[in-house]
Amino acid sequence: MVSSNDIATALAETFPDLVVNMNTRAQMLGMNATQFLNTTGLDEADQWGAVSTTYDMIKLLRHI
Repeated sequence: MVSSNDIATALAETFPDLVVNMNTRAQMLGMNATQFLNTTGLDEADQWGAVSTTYDMIKLLRHI
């Protein structure tokens, strides 16, 4: 999939610990089946394992 995630990439470059913070916040929200590997949500060629569930995304949306 081709995607232009310029803002997500810029955020990651500006805040180097962003993905760590995203995972910490996900755990705080009870999103126990979610693991972020990058800010875009897209798998990289050498990465495998970014996961989530519909239920966890509902928890996130309720928080917003």
